[in-house]
Amino acid sequence: MRHFIRRLIAESLEREQVFPTRLTDTQKVTDLIQALRPLKVPAGLVRLGPPRDGGYLVPDDLTGIAACFSPGVEQQSGFEFDC
Repeated sequence: MRHFIRRLIAESLEREQVFPTRLTDTQKVTDLIQALRPLKVPAGLVRLGPPRDGGYLVPDDLTGIAACFSPGVEQQSGFEFDC
């Protein structure tokens, strides 16, 4: 009976595309948030790309960089041309 109920619940959740997992440890979540914070860049930043949309701030240390690529949005490729 318990197997039947578990399967019934699992199938119901799957239909709704809900996939329960164990909770992530709070410290792991905190560590991830800390790792995603912006870092200070000693070289400073330079903006590359079109004047309005499609630009990025990148470290002002492009020596030896032959090309830049961004997946971007739609048909914008101004960032790549600025590199």
